[in-house]
Amino acid sequence: MGRKKTLGRCTKRDAGVRCAEEATRRDWCPAHYAKWYDRNKHWRCQWPGCREFKYDGGRSMARKGKKLFFCRLHEVEHLRPTPEIEDMNVRRLGGSIKDINGCWVWIGGVQGNYGAFVPEGANQVSWMAHRVIWDLLVGGHRPRYELDHAFCGNPACVNPSHLEPVRRSENERRKRRPKRNINWAAAENLAVRAFAERFGLSLPTRPGKTL
Repeated sequence: MGRKKTLGRCTKRDAGVRCAEEATRRDWCPAHYAKWYDRNKHWRCQWPGCREFKYDGGRSMARKGKKLFFCRLHEVEHLRPTPEIEDMNVRRLGGSIKDINGCWVWIGGVQGNYGAFVPEGANQVSWMAHRVIWDLLVGGHRPRYELDHAFCGNPACVNPSHLEPVRRSENERRKRRPKRNINWAAAENLAVRAFAERFGLSLPTRPGKTL
């Protein structure tokens, strides 16, 4: 068995005086943690059973006067609160893509070098287009992972088969030494293939395999 972690005293201060109570969570005593939680509970992911907070890198939106937050893994729920809104987002996405040599190049708005997309009901909050495509078709992000344009290196490309979730350190390493990989799991994903067929987009086929 591993050694039990000892937190020690609470690190919070009141009027410049450090709290003398024993720390239990986040290096704070129960009273200071409860005060922090009460101020920040709206930043906890709304997905049932999830306990992640905003520091995980998810999305927040105001909907019907209520502020909602979903962590990175569950942020896709902002894109499909109803089947009608989900289909509207899918149609808008499909209409903003041009297939150029296998890359699904985003021809809508831009945010730096990346495509930008404002989902329905997002109150003008802009998302990176390749992240939206990945969320809706493949699934939410793994926490603390980034989407690398692993095959084409083109930041305007939103083709899931050209994207791969990797840790930030690996993403930075690949910027110096590109690694050109097709994401076959994404290329053969049924939702990705249905989207490609609906909007006349190409996808790679694994050599020797017929879908």
